[in-house]
Amino acid sequence: MNKTTLAENLCRIFSTLYSFPHVDQPLWEAWKFVLGGRGRGDMEIMECFGVVCSAMLTLEAQLNASKRLNAAQKEAASQTLSSLRKTLEVTRFSVKFAEFKEFCGVHVCGILGFIGNGLSFEFGEPRIETPDAEVILKALNELHDLLLDAEIDVDLRLALKKQVEGMIWWVSHPEMMSIQSFFQSTGAALAVAAQVKERDPDKDAEEDTESKKIFAKMNYVASQACRILNLAYRGVGAVDQLTSEVPHVVRVLQSSI
Repeated sequence: MNKTTLAENLCRIFSTLYSFPHVDQPLWEAWKFVLGGRGRGDMEIMECFGVVCSAMLTLEAQLNASKRLNAAQKEAASQTLSSLRKTLEVTRFSVKFAEFKEFCGVHVCGILGFIGNGLSFEFGEPRIETPDAEVILKALNELHDLLLDAEIDVDLRLALKKQVEGMIWWVSHPEMMSIQSFFQSTGAALAVAAQVKERDPDKDAEEDTESKKIFAKMNYVASQACRILNLAYRGVGAVDQLTSEVPHVVRVLQSSI
């Protein structure tokens, strides 16, 4: 299985941002270009933007913890992240992208790529390849279709739909996706799906219900993700472990690559 790093994933994201051609448009439009897509509103895009911001914080922590990078390399990496962070200033979203383009330019992203290469031994993680991503994406789209007309509690339907739509976007862009973030999203979605099943008044009946189908499909998504990563999926009873043990899972996978 091929591997990637958080820095390399971010490099692809910021390289796409740099390629936004309309420099006279606001910075927010550039981020919509990167994180948008058909049917995606500002709220969904902002949630993905939040994931990018969180990834930047995680990368900074990795740099500080690295035992392989020397002081000079860490300083160069820190300056690069400082430059990139200028494109994440929400209060300046209305400013023209032309003022930010240099902060995610070829040179900056090139250094970010070198950072990823330097961190690969300590913080490398498996990368879901496109054929495997398509398997998960198909199941997620089927789950999304089930949720559109499902007669279940509105709060759970909206919560799970929100989780699934976010997962669909990231799985549609496996070159940008972090395994750790994906497993966190999977754990959160599984927890909601379990509540859907638990609230089903016919949960103990033998007949299939919408709630049971939704739970089964989400369970299938998680099991497929774990199969692809060569993990033994332990079922919904391990939802808490799935989310809390993500760093451990990634470390185990790192050692097996």
